[in-house]
Amino acid sequence: MQLVGVVGLGGLGLAVKFARALGARVAVFTTSPDKAGPARDLGADEVVVSGDAAAMAAQADRFDFILDTASAKHDPSPYLRALRMDGTLCMLGIPALRRTGMPVAKVRDFVTLGPGTAEHAGQRLLILQEQEAQLLRRREELEEDLRIRRDKISTYRDMMAHGRDCEDED
Repeated sequence: MQLVGVVGLGGLGLAVKFARALGARVAVFTTSPDKAGPARDLGADEVVVSGDAAAMAAQADRFDFILDTASAKHDPSPYLRALRMDGTLCMLGIPALRRTGMPVAKVRDFVTLGPGTAEHAGQRLLILQEQEAQLLRRREELEEDLRIRRDKISTYRDMMAHGRDCEDED
């Protein structure tokens, strides 16, 4: 019987059910001990708190397959150490692209293209350039919001420094 690890219970907690249905033993890696109950409810045989160094060290060379669904930025090294020599780590979270606000559909397009050919590289480049343009527009909006906020802060500091009332300001 294969041992499958699932990193992050979150939105892909169904991975636990699928692995169980396919006959695997399943362990869930989580940063939150509070997720032990829900993980077991979904069918996990084990729950490993990834922030517990001793618990993680005990996982060395145990897993045949680990599905990393965590979208938060994290180091995959502990999960690589948990794999058997011929094990597989599949990372779905793609935190760097999601953190930029790239829509899930675009992340999927980017990942499925793969880096293999010049054509795919060109398509990936277009996706990244579109995202860059969106980020630049968002930055301009944020800079304007920040300028307005700084002006308001300056106004209130000035009023306080000179003992004026703030009633008529907004």
